[in-house]
Amino acid sequence: MFRLLRPTFRHGGLIVLGGFAFALAGCLGGISAFSYNSSSPLGWVGVAALLVGLVVMLVGGLLLVIATFKKIFGKPDGTS
Repeated sequence: MFRLLRPTFRHGGLIVLGGFAFALAGCLGGISAFSYNSSSPLGWVGVAALLVGLVVMLVGGLLLVIATFKKIFGKPDGTS
């Protein structure tokens, strides 16, 4: 059970890529909404999605840093 709660490179990489995809979609949605109608509130939804995607990318980056430090400084578990 607790083995699933430890971040690995795969977890961090997937979260970074998912955050990037979310941020890209939000950015493109915001740009398209603002270019169509500059006073549209839907453009701000795209900007919010961009910011949420960037936060998710930062969380994924933090997980990658944790996994790196775990790999460098962690105790050997006996598996190769």
